[in-house]
Amino acid sequence: MRRYSFVTIAGILLLCRAGGSAQSQLAVEDLWAMDVPSVVSVSKRPQVLTYAPATVSVVTGEELRQMGVTHLAEALRYAIGVDARQVHASQHVLGIRGFTDTGHVLITIDGNNAFLYHANHIFLDWAPVDILEVERVEIVRGPGSVFHGGNASSGTINIITRPAPLTPHARVRVTGGTQGTAGVHLLREAQLGSRWSYRLSLAGRRAEEWTEPDLAASLQQGDLQLEAEDYHVLQGGLRLFGRLPQDRLLSVDLRTSAADHVISRVCNPVTVFASVRLEGRKAWIRAFRSGHDKDFWDGIYTVSDENVEIEAMRVFESARQALSVGGYAKSTRYRVTDEQRGTAEAHRVWDVAVHAETQYRLRHDLQLALGGRLERYTGLAPLGMLRASALHQVATGLALRATVASGYYLPSLLQSTNEGRAYPLALGNPDLEAEGIRMLELALSLAPTPRLQVEAAAFANRVTDRIDNPATTMAVNADGVVWQRGVEAGLSYALTPAVTWHTNGTVLRAGLPQVAGPDPDPAYRVNSRLLARWGPWSGWLQAQAVGAYGELYATANPVFGRIGAATAPVSAYRVLDARIAHRAGALEFGILAQNLLQDDHYESNRPGAGVHGADPVGRRFLLQAEWHR
Repeated sequence: MRRYSFVTIAGILLLCRAGGSAQSQLAVEDLWAMDVPSVVSVSKRPQVLTYAPATVSVVTGEELRQMGVTHLAEALRYAIGVDARQVHASQHVLGIRGFTDTGHVLITIDGNNAFLYHANHIFLDWAPVDILEVERVEIVRGPGSVFHGGNASSGTINIITRPAPLTPHARVRVTGGTQGTAGVHLLREAQLGSRWSYRLSLAGRRAEEWTEPDLAASLQQGDLQLEAEDYHVLQGGLRLFGRLPQDRLLSVDLRTSAADHVISRVCNPVTVFASVRLEGRKAWIRAFRSGHDKDFWDGIYTVSDENVEIEAMRVFESARQALSVGGYAKSTRYRVTDEQRGTAEAHRVWDVAVHAETQYRLRHDLQLALGGRLERYTGLAPLGMLRASALHQVATGLALRATVASGYYLPSLLQSTNEGRAYPLALGNPDLEAEGIRMLELALSLAPTPRLQVEAAAFANRVTDRIDNPATTMAVNADGVVWQRGVEAGLSYALTPAVTWHTNGTVLRAGLPQVAGPDPDPAYRVNSRLLARWGPWSGWLQAQAVGAYGELYATANPVFGRIGAATAPVSAYRVLDARIAHRAGALEFGILAQNLLQDDHYESNRPGAGVHGADPVGRRFLLQAEWHR
């Protein structure tokens, strides 16, 4: 991929004419559209959604509240292009356009990387963010490595929390229902004088597995008490906002979560995030530290994971051009300990990068974007990647975009450094190369009337040097090329001012060379949702149909290795959810029913396939009460 970096930088320099550095009060996107929502996750700066140089969709906080879901992963399963599999009551595994193992999709919270880098994942079930504090979720489909680096190879999910409050606000939600489900969520926002404000969030949730797994038998360690039916998590967050002179905003964010009995007693993670961000109209800088501590297998192993980052970006704008230039540095270290034998192993890696992108308007109806990134990561050859797009505004409400992009997937620290002195699973290979991806995408955005919006995209991904984790040997770069070809389409239509219909679908063709069994991604995924409001009543009905596929990894994650030489079959399934709610002043009462059509089904490997089988997903009923002022 190195040669692509030089092509990218050369192209950027050619496009960066003198006019690109002149400041202007009017951004490029402002000339194209005034009323279309903006997004920040594609290029880490505000852009009009329909004119961003990548395919992006948004789930708003109001939609999340109307769904009544207890955490984000339950809602994202209905987003276009997203594959969200409920492996256990405490684990939803995410994928975008294939490779559903969570590692290939970068999860960020307000732009801060949320990953545990020793294993390249974090599960939204216990990530340190509560659903009540979410303003919106931006889902970028396709390689995002130019701005987000490794692990954004197939997409990026950026969870954006609520902005600095202008007025006091409080919200309380209480949930209880079948399968031992219970939750309490608290949100408080207020001012601290004329320049400062804060947001405080506290939450606690619990749930039970439908079927208690027999981990002791599968691990042949029957003397250990590995099973636990209940899963619970506590979450907390405090964010301070300071409005400084010259339209600058300072934010300090502290958040934590502590979960017990994740995947039975496989692990008990404790997560702490701390970040500081200073932003002005055309520049920002952030510093971030994340710490993860957890024990595996009832305390047999413990892992400590620490990540420190600093990043800055500057935007230059003129009437026709917007140029962004940024830099990034990260230090990550982890330590794994075998508490029974008293052995330990520790490693540290460094990651530095520079990136730039220019967005240029050739005509009033034609826009070009070109971006590139140069990166140096410990143990790997220098990495270079690009993203280029051309967007044509064919007519009012109709836009076409062509995008080519390259990216990569960085091996986790276990995959690249684990020598097995303390943790015998997921053995590392110091000779691993980064997994590469190149994408070609054609996308369409159509809004013929304010009531109707249509989006569609066809894409082809070429993946090389795929990183694989056989069950009993070290991680390797698999031979052969993996092709992922697919089509996505979505439609939103306001039937009346009070009733809206949303539907989307994905068709995907992908296979893995030298891996027998069903393809690891469903051939189709179709979602449909109807939302309605009538007076104080509201409700929604949501349906999903997913084709059959094969699970590649135990617990749908590479950290425990391959299930075997072939994938484990997962049958097609159908899901129907419904919610009805009534508002009386500041109170709202709701009933949520999940999985009405099919009481028990699996979304990952069944018991008996691999070290640890998934939990069946069953029917669930929840009662909810919410108060706000």
